[in-house]
Amino acid sequence: MLYYIREYPQQVHHPKEDRYLSTPLRDRTDEYAPRFEYASSEATTAFAMTDTGLAVFSRCHAGVLAGDRPHGVSPESSPS
Repeated sequence: MLYYIREYPQQVHHPKEDRYLSTPLRDRTDEYAPRFEYASSEATTAFAMTDTGLAVFSRCHAGVLAGDRPHGVSPESSPS
């Protein structure tokens, strides 16, 4: 799911947003430039946070597959 959340905006949403909204408005006026810059920086931050989430999830998932358990969790307390 995290991969989808990361990739869909980059591959589908943002290109359409640029083609049909951002670029035409930028070509017409500079009035919205600060808003576009802010949105771009927010998207970059969100992308980095999603990458971090993916990395953490991958490490946790790898540990679970290897049989590691979080601190304080015993096999008896784990759900079946």
